[in-house]
Amino acid sequence: MSEIYFYIPFNHKFESPMYKFGSIKFCEFATDIGNFVDTLFKKIEKLEYLDAIDGYSQIKGKPFFPENFRKLIVNKFNFVDIKLSLEYSGITIKPFDRMNDDSPKEIIMNDYWYPKYSRLKHDTEKLFKSWTLKDCTYSLGCAFLLTFFFKKIIINDPSFSGHGFSRYFANLDDSFYNGSKGWAHVAWNYADQFNKMKH
Repeated sequence: MSEIYFYIPFNHKFESPMYKFGSIKFCEFATDIGNFVDTLFKKIEKLEYLDAIDGYSQIKGKPFFPENFRKLIVNKFNFVDIKLSLEYSGITIKPFDRMNDDSPKEIIMNDYWYPKYSRLKHDTEKLFKSWTLKDCTYSLGCAFLLTFFFKKIIINDPSFSGHGFSRYFANLDDSFYNGSKGWAHVAWNYADQFNKMKH
């Protein structure tokens, strides 16, 4: 991916035809990154204080739990508002923008990577024709943020810094983690509520 980003210039709307080409490498990347993101969401299900999160008890053990759990975590931890700057371009993206739009209309209108992956992951030919460089970029941003979340919030790994993604994303503003509405603050509040529930 880094080689492709080095040779293809970006614009803010990803509207150029050069972003639309199909590639078997892109298709393989789509499957790998989609599986990785889904796996991380499953690992996040092991979060100790989930019962303290508003709405979790309503979806726990119910049909469509994976989809509803994804929406819950994305919304409660403010993933949608997080921005990342792309290395070499200065372009800013919001990787989780539109992730929770599952309707066919929204998928077609907004052409967002996660609904596209979920719908086409078992149809390689269609995925090959529709997966774009924009999808690669946004999905990579999602994978990075979920990895950061898992390492810092789920397993509390103080050594993780995200430097492995530095070839793609620059000038990382970690307010999404350390800010007043950041993950650390939100997680602490939920953990505190959970501890009070136990006593």
